[in-house]
Amino acid sequence: MDTIQAAILLEKLAIFDDELEKRNQAAAYYTDNLHGSFTTPFVPDEYISSWAQYSILAGTIEHKEDIISRLKERNIPAMIYYRIPLHLQKVFENLNYVKGTFPIGEDIANRIFSIPMHPYITRETQDRILNVLAIA
Repeated sequence: MDTIQAAILLEKLAIFDDELEKRNQAAAYYTDNLHGSFTTPFVPDEYISSWAQYSILAGTIEHKEDIISRLKERNIPAMIYYRIPLHLQKVFENLNYVKGTFPIGEDIANRIFSIPMHPYITRETQDRILNVLAIA
């Protein structure tokens, strides 16, 4: 690590606890407002998450594609981080897994997507996102 990287890291560490708390507040707001409409992330009691992303499951592939399209129309980014389940990725092809080997993982990979998540997301922005998700 060079001096500039160390200086940046020291500043980030100084605000880490605050950013972690803000991320957890934003995630709780999403969960409270999406519960029942989507499958939302679960964090067991006594644990916290750093919420690198907030990923949810749509009901179907078509539902996911419709939602992502609606979000894009409103300039709201949505990401798909887990497009291909691990057992079907090239790095694991020597294990000879085929489509259908892990149907639950494949189903989740088809329906999962992530909505904006960062410590400085405002309630106004979250409400805009939630409104699009509510009509999809």
